[in-house]
Amino acid sequence: MHRIVELVEEVRARYPEDGFFSKFESSCRVNRLKREFYLAYENALIELDGLAWETLKEKSLRHFKNHRDGQLKTGFFAQLNEAFAYRYLVSHGFSNVTFLPEGKTKQPDLRFKAQSNVGFCEVKSIGISDEEISRRSSHECIDGSIYARLSSGFLSKLEDKIKTAKEQLGGLSDQNIVYVMVEFDDFTHDYLAEYREQLEHFIAAYPPASVILQMGLLGDTVSR
Repeated sequence: MHRIVELVEEVRARYPEDGFFSKFESSCRVNRLKREFYLAYENALIELDGLAWETLKEKSLRHFKNHRDGQLKTGFFAQLNEAFAYRYLVSHGFSNVTFLPEGKTKQPDLRFKAQSNVGFCEVKSIGISDEEISRRSSHECIDGSIYARLSSGFLSKLEDKIKTAKEQLGGLSDQNIVYVMVEFDDFTHDYLAEYREQLEHFIAAYPPASVILQMGLLGDTVSR
């Protein structure tokens, strides 16, 4: 995990008082799920060219202290999620894929070329719900059937994320893409087939190729 290790070392150098990665190497050796989690990021990050890697690394480091109640480093990982969008764009034939640096004014996360046209991509992340954070912290037994379908609350949140992204992209190009990384409450992914059916129905309301949904770190994408 060359690039993940490089990133962890830079986090330790910039934030020596923060212990988030204090046992990173040893815990990855003994914890298969944790190792797979970071390998998923490594496999996306390794696709970045040198400039893209340096730009995204700096963006993620800048957001390392951004947290969500009950879930650490959400800002940090949300930045890293942009690597999945980069990989998607490159693998689908777009050229000159570039991360745009953060500035005083909001701009899209990525710029790319589709033949002779310039396009832009805004990346959004949806984490587990507040209810799931409460469930996991309670250590109580949960009936797994509650995960059988995506809730109306989740779909409403997804719609809001896409709407916000489209507003941020505005009229910059007719090649705009919204890329959403989704982490489900059901960490076992037992219901991915059901979720895919729901998401395909949901995304049918948007123009083809304008919205891409990635179903978790290890999941595939849903698009029209």
